[in-house]
Amino acid sequence: MKRALSLKFYTGIEIREKIQTYVSITGKRVTTINSTYPLLENGEIIGALEVAKDITSIVHLHDQILDLRHQIYESPSKDKKTESSARYHFSDLIGKNETFLHTISFAKKASRTSSPVLISGPTGTGKELFAQSIHNAGARRNRLYIAQNCAAVPNELMEGIMFGTARGAFTGAIDRAGLFEQANGGTLFLDELNSLDLFLQAKLLRVLQDGIVRRVGGTQEQQVDVRIITAMNIDPKEALEKGLLRSDLFYRLNVVNLYLPPLVQRKEDIPLLTHHFIYKFNHIFGMKITGISPASLNNLMNYHWPGNIRELSHAIESTYNMMELECEIIEESHLPAYFFGNHIKTASPSLRSAQWGDQMATISAGRLTDKVKQMEKL
Repeated sequence: MKRALSLKFYTGIEIREKIQTYVSITGKRVTTINSTYPLLENGEIIGALEVAKDITSIVHLHDQILDLRHQIYESPSKDKKTESSARYHFSDLIGKNETFLHTISFAKKASRTSSPVLISGPTGTGKELFAQSIHNAGARRNRLYIAQNCAAVPNELMEGIMFGTARGAFTGAIDRAGLFEQANGGTLFLDELNSLDLFLQAKLLRVLQDGIVRRVGGTQEQQVDVRIITAMNIDPKEALEKGLLRSDLFYRLNVVNLYLPPLVQRKEDIPLLTHHFIYKFNHIFGMKITGISPASLNNLMNYHWPGNIRELSHAIESTYNMMELECEIIEESHLPAYFFGNHIKTASPSLRSAQWGDQMATISAGRLTDKVKQMEKL
C-alpha cells in the first residue's frame, strides 16, 4: 500500500477499487480493495489518501464455495447433479393470476430448448424458482445447475469466479475452474445481472457468442456448452437507459423474456400462497394451524407488499412466533406490527449525523493517532 501511495503522490492519478493481498506481521493473509486519491492544494499535490476495504472474510467464504464446486466438477462420478442444485419444479409455482399463468406457460415452452432466458421482476417474486423449474423440465435436468448472484461478489473477484483462474494470475491465484467450466453441459443462472461490471459483461458476451472460455491469467481456451438463464430486479429498459447493461449483451440474452409481476398485481393469489406457507411452517414449527381469520386475510389483501412473495412468507413465519402452541387460526393479533402502522422508530438522518459529529468531536488527535498505530499492528 505504501508503494501505491507513493505513486499517487508523484503521478496525481487516481486508482480505484484495486485488489491487494498482503501478509500482516502476525502472518495473517489480508485481502483488501483499495482506492487511492491525490490530495491537492492550489493545484499542487500535497499528499495522497488511500481507502481500503477489508474483504478477507468474503474471499475466504467464496474460496470455500469454489473449492466445493471444483470438487464436484473434478468428481469422477458421471451424475454430477446434487441435492443442493435445482430443487424447484413448475408444480411448485403457485397462483391463478392470468399474467402469472401465461408466464408459466412461456417458461414451460422455453424449457424444451437451450436458448438464453432473461427473467425480470421485482425482488421477491420468485425469479430463481422459475430458473430452477426451467432447468428441471429441460434436457439438462440431470446435469449441474449453478446459481450466482452478481451483486454478492466484488467485481474484482467476479472475473475469476466466472471464468476461472490460472496459477500465478495474481497473488494467491491457483488453477481453478470457473462457473462456465463447472456448469459445462448444464445450466448457469446469473442473478442481478445489472450489477455485473460492464467489462465482465463484454467477456460474458464473448463466451455466449463463441462458447469459449479462457481462465484469468491463462493461455489455453476451452469449449463449453452452458445454458444461460439471467435475472434482473429492474426493468431491462431502465438498465439500458442507465448504462447498467450493455445493449449487445441484452439482445443476446433476451431470446426468451419472462416478466414476473409484483404480488400487488396478483392479489387473487394471496389466499393460495398464504395457505401454502401455513402448510410449510406447520411442518417447520410442529404446529397445527388450520387457516387464517377473515379479518387477518383482509389485512394481507390490503397490504402493498413491497417485498412481494418473500415478504409474505416472512410475515406468515412471523405469526408462528407470536402464536401459542394450541392456536389453530391466525388472528389479527398475530400479524406483524407493521400491518397496523406500528413501525420501529429510528433516529432521523439529520439527528444521526449530529450524533456522529458529536462523537467524532470528542476524539482528540492523540487518540486518533493511537488508534491508527493500533490498527496498523493488526
